[in-house]
Amino acid sequence: VHDGDLAGLFEVATEKSARKQGHGRNLILSALKWARLRGAREAWLQVEAGNLPALSLYRSLGFEEVYRYHYR
Repeated sequence: VHDGDLAGLFEVATEKSARKQGHGRNLILSALKWARLRGAREAWLQVEAGNLPALSLYRSLGFEEVYRYHYR
């Protein structure tokens, strides 16, 4: 989602058979570049706390946890 100076990422997934091949990283980097070219200067994302592979990927790209949502 591109919204002015923000880019948002959510519901990103990689097919299980295609994991560990750099597709997720390439997708995220391409999406961020697309948003940056349209004026985004910051990015946010939502990811489930238990999704350790995704958390690792996002951390490697410079994202950090700011806060958590709690759903019932």
